[in-house]
Amino acid sequence: MFYCTEADSIQLYAVGGNIFTWTPSTGLNNPNIRDPKAAPQVTTTYIVTSDLSPVCKNRDTVTIFLVPNFIQN
Repeated sequence: MFYCTEADSIQLYAVGGNIFTWTPSTGLNNPNIRDPKAAPQVTTTYIVTSDLSPVCKNRDTVTIFLVPNFIQN
């Protein structure tokens, strides 16, 4: 995903389970919900874990790439 700091935020979303934890929490409005909004100040890789299965590793990652703001002439 790509993010420009002029934008409000990016909606993240995870499925599978009832309890979610996103790390790092920096730039997130709430790291303990299924669908936090992200507004990182640098390119950031978020890892989400859930309680879907006690046997498997229930995690995934998403990287938000920070891009420069566009300049209008």
